[in-house]
Amino acid sequence: MSKARCRELMEIGDKLFSDRSGLMALWQDIADNFYPERADFTSQRALGEEFGTHLMSSQPVLARRTLGDQFGAMLRPRQKTWAQLGVQDERIEEDTAAQAWLENSSERLRKAMYEREANFVRATNEGDHDFATFGNAVIEARMRYDLSGFLYRCFHIRDVAWCENSEGSIDHVDRRDKQTAKMLCKTFGDKVPKNVRDCLKKEPYREFDVRYITLPSEDYELTDGKPYNRKRFKFVHVCLLKEDETILEETPRKRLGFIIPRWKTLPGSQYGLSPATMTALPDARLMQQMTTALLEAGEKAVTPSMIATQEAVRSDIDLSAGGVTWVDAAYDEKLGEVLRPISQALEGMRYGLEMVQDVRDQISQAFFLNRINLPEIGPDMTAFEVQERVKEHVRAVLPLFEPMETEYNGQICEESFELGLENGLFGSPDDIPDILSGQEVRFNFESPLQATAERAKLEAFKEAAQLVAMAVQIDPSSVNELNTKKAFREALAGAQVPADWLNDPEFVEQLDAHQAQQAKAQKALAVAGAGAGITEQLGKGLGAMSKGMPQPA
Repeated sequence: MSKARCRELMEIGDKLFSDRSGLMALWQDIADNFYPERADFTSQRALGEEFGTHLMSSQPVLARRTLGDQFGAMLRPRQKTWAQLGVQDERIEEDTAAQAWLENSSERLRKAMYEREANFVRATNEGDHDFATFGNAVIEARMRYDLSGFLYRCFHIRDVAWCENSEGSIDHVDRRDKQTAKMLCKTFGDKVPKNVRDCLKKEPYREFDVRYITLPSEDYELTDGKPYNRKRFKFVHVCLLKEDETILEETPRKRLGFIIPRWKTLPGSQYGLSPATMTALPDARLMQQMTTALLEAGEKAVTPSMIATQEAVRSDIDLSAGGVTWVDAAYDEKLGEVLRPISQALEGMRYGLEMVQDVRDQISQAFFLNRINLPEIGPDMTAFEVQERVKEHVRAVLPLFEPMETEYNGQICEESFELGLENGLFGSPDDIPDILSGQEVRFNFESPLQATAERAKLEAFKEAAQLVAMAVQIDPSSVNELNTKKAFREALAGAQVPADWLNDPEFVEQLDAHQAQQAKAQKALAVAGAGAGITEQLGKGLGAMSKGMPQPA
């Protein structure tokens, strides 16, 4: 039964891999031009083989490298908590205990993800460049075998195939791998067939083909027949040894276990594509041809081709520095020069260099390198001009950052949070505030897109303040139209004022109430006071009240 089930699963996976054979050729072409380190989709690279020997210009590779590095630097800044836990219930904003738990859990999650053993930085760095180049990335998030923390691994998309369900979500993942006999025995123990265990003595590093398959639990029956809650465990993870058609492991899962972000998808395909490389691919090919032509032209300009008089030259023509070419002494120079360079028109090189620069600019635009930085804001600009520039910048970078926030960072944070919740990262479930029970967790991300949107609030506040100042001159009651405290607080956030610089809203309310009470008492004392003792009474009253003024926590 198990061998038949094993063959059935491998046939399904083989079909998934064979259906994308044409896509593999495209990925190979893209990698050859933009990511030569990954250019082993249709060919196998030997250890020590040099990358990029076929390239004449590194500009396409540099553009891809810049964009891939920017993803991590801008969307996952190491120095701060770039993903904040939150819920959609607005009551949470008034519950300090719930806010404290969410903030504390966000910091715990960040620390667990960035542990050295978790491999998060390495996995996401590889995933960022796959995402920028091919529009797909495959990252596995799971607990380490000793359950001491998270483990993240990025896999070559060449070795992973997947398919979608009717709702467009990935629910079937098949990964091919090669593992040594030593690794298999250490991981699966006695479940490994005898012929593999026998290799430990003589061939411990002999490799075997292994398949890791995750599929919906409703499509799979465990070979041992044990029942399990399919509503709770929506997936089953199966490990197969191809050579012996042996099932090494069957594990029910609550989640898929893979983060597979896709930059841009097309109807009818479960695989994504990169708008950057698909747009720049023709330019990258053209760049290599133009650079080759310019190099050849430059070489001819430095060492031009020569015309030699037949039988007058008695040695090889030496065009090196200080070289000597021997000429027949009996040759009469009146008949013409023995050696003379071929006249060439080199004016075209200038136009060639201009064309290369134009192609460079096209590649930079294809990789959004001209849109990543925030717009320049001059001191002479009006608030309206600044706001319009900010809006234009948001529209320009939206195709770049929006898929990263939802498809990439969102998936990896949600998967990590669920793993941490199941394994006690956030403490006892009894410590979770009641108001958070049953709430759906969402993440708020720090990104240039969000920073730009927050910055727009600052400019809007400046413009609103100017309008209110103008209106007050006509009607003093116009100031009541603006909720100044709320607008000012959001403007401070837009200016990226650190949160610990601001007082707690509850303390601000207490302080406002105290100041209002103090002003009222001062007015009462001023009205009721008369004679020579009024100043003394007023001072004593204000001094007594100042002792009760609330202090910030």
